[in-house]
Amino acid sequence: MEYITSVERIGMEKEALRFFSRQIARRFQVSSDSVQPFFTGLTTEQLEELGERFIEAENLDQIRKWADELRQRQ
Repeated sequence: MEYITSVERIGMEKEALRFFSRQIARRFQVSSDSVQPFFTGLTTEQLEELGERFIEAENLDQIRKWADELRQRQ
């Protein structure tokens, strides 16, 4: 397995977050900047869980609610 530095890992996480933001924005026809605050304070594992739930989301408020619930678990 290839060694990944902490700087590389952080860069990969930021890129994944940008990609996820674009996917949500596109699906619900909003700007990706407007959904980025949903992810503030979430761990990588929580973001992964939110990414799996995203498929089932009916609206943007549901994603916001799920993100808040995940944040409260900490």
